[in-house]
Amino acid sequence: MSVPVGLGGKKPDAILATAPSLPTLATGYVLSRLRRVPLIVEMRDAWPDLARDARLVQGSVKSVAERAVEFVQQRADLVVTVTEGFAETLRSRGIKNVETVSNGLDLNAMPFLEAPPAERDVFHALYLGNHGKSQRLDILIRAAALLGDGFHLTLVGHGTSRPQLVKLARELNAPVTFFPSLQGQAVVQ
Repeated sequence: MSVPVGLGGKKPDAILATAPSLPTLATGYVLSRLRRVPLIVEMRDAWPDLARDARLVQGSVKSVAERAVEFVQQRADLVVTVTEGFAETLRSRGIKNVETVSNGLDLNAMPFLEAPPAERDVFHALYLGNHGKSQRLDILIRAAALLGDGFHLTLVGHGTSRPQLVKLARELNAPVTFFPSLQGQAVVQ
């Protein structure tokens, strides 16, 4: 239904399609061609590499999803990545217009923090990011439960798997604290 909706209304100056929602890439491609406007593809995750790295795709034959993602990337007017490393990977595959817009913090604006003491009663681990299926945060929660009182895990963010992760932590009585997404200075407080 996105294509018919996208054909209505005023003609946009460009179409921006964001992955990891792979159907969005296809919709963006179709709309950019039908509306005759530039297509900007924002790769929030390293698709199609992520599928192979997570073993969602196995073997030497490329999956339909991999081919579809590469098809759209090659035909986009601009591909935006969040890391320079993935931008270089795409460039090495022949994709011409690739730019990086990091979603990280300006390290120069961050206060210097002293290293924590080597000896401590509890080791604190922090994860900041998406709580989706591909992050497999259930593994961290299970590890925290195994480690017990000498370990504490803090998960900051949101995502489709968050309710199941909270439930799992409760069921396992894992030393895990959840916080919603934080931005800017709130991250270091």
